[in-house]
Amino acid sequence: MVKETKNIPVENDSVEQVFIQHKKGNQFSLFKKSRVKIFFASIFTGILILFGMYLLSDISKINGIKVIGNTYLSNEEIIQIAEVSTKSRKIFIFDSIIKNNAKKNPLIDKIEIKFTEDDILEILVTEKKLIGYRYDKTAMLITSDAKLIEMNEDLSRLIVKLPFVVGFDPIEDENGKLDNMILNEFAASMSQLKTSTIENISEIHQISFSYDSAAIQCIMRDGNEVYGDFYTISLLDDYNFVADKLSPEKNCLYLVVSEKPDGKKVENYFKSTCPYDVVENEEDSGETN
Repeated sequence: MVKETKNIPVENDSVEQVFIQHKKGNQFSLFKKSRVKIFFASIFTGILILFGMYLLSDISKINGIKVIGNTYLSNEEIIQIAEVSTKSRKIFIFDSIIKNNAKKNPLIDKIEIKFTEDDILEILVTEKKLIGYRYDKTAMLITSDAKLIEMNEDLSRLIVKLPFVVGFDPIEDENGKLDNMILNEFAASMSQLKTSTIENISEIHQISFSYDSAAIQCIMRDGNEVYGDFYTISLLDDYNFVADKLSPEKNCLYLVVSEKPDGKKVENYFKSTCPYDVVENEEDSGETN
């Protein structure tokens, strides 16, 4: 007896349905991911548009530039060194770049910037203090820390503000090396003076007295002469007060430190014969005898 074999129907519809559901699930997942990407892309695009609008508006610009602390360099020179202008955008002004630019100028010791509440850019400058100029094969500016800066054409205009310095040259030590000790001492003593006092001096000479081989002669711009040393030169800050009481002809003043009976030291000026007149008088008296 032969049994009949029944065909078992394959549920193709249910399998196909699974694939369809799976495909829809993948599509939905991709849609969700793309929707997130579109969302963030829209935000980024919006930010770029707003940033571009900000840069194109005057709000992004600084409202002005104020330079503080400069004496030798003009406001325009400082602004040029900083490489900024009233067209500069605030977000593109970096303190580190301006400081790096300032290092290229030998007169700038330190520079800082800050913005005021009104978006004014303030450039705070600390210049190296200059105490005079001298000639060592070429013209050199002398700083308060005894450094020499070669004077180029741009810096030559500073001569009118500074005294011409003669002497205080390096000396050879016992090993044959040049020692700048005298220049260092001179610079240290001059650094105590106000800038206005230094500008009031026309020439400074190192001279020698019997009691001091490193005395200082200051020829003032009014023609008077002041004599002192490394320790008394700080008294020059009082020069204008003393000079107002002097007669109009040329005077020779000496800066001295005297001691009172109680031991207190008093720094003062006194007027006397100029040292070269004393020498001439001595020579004349010698010839007479």
